[in-house]
Amino acid sequence: MLVFVLKLRYFFQAMPNGVLAAIVVVNMFPFLEKFMDIPTLWRQDKYHLVIWLVTFAAVLCLGLDVGLAISMGFTFFVITVRSHRMKMVVLGQIPNMNIYRSLSVYKAVRGSKNPKCSLSL
Repeated sequence: MLVFVLKLRYFFQAMPNGVLAAIVVVNMFPFLEKFMDIPTLWRQDKYHLVIWLVTFAAVLCLGLDVGLAISMGFTFFVITVRSHRMKMVVLGQIPNMNIYRSLSVYKAVRGSKNPKCSLSL
């Protein structure tokens, strides 16, 4: 694409700036449609939304190379934080099965009467 544009630069010099701006906007439209995905990303995974927003802001403000480097560092930081967070749940046994599930999520599980015998993950 770059070679094509460089070879035909004489044709682009004669075009009005409005036409060139329209070409840029039309090519950027799929990228700008990503803003419509923000509510979906918020519901699915808030960490992915934050990574996307940081990447977008860093690339927009600091340029492509520095922005992507900041994005990579931030992504590694988020992955590290997520991998070190513990989630404690109390497990209960599904009746007549040897399967254990969280008491707060599954209502059909049977918890232990003795709190010291509760299993935690």
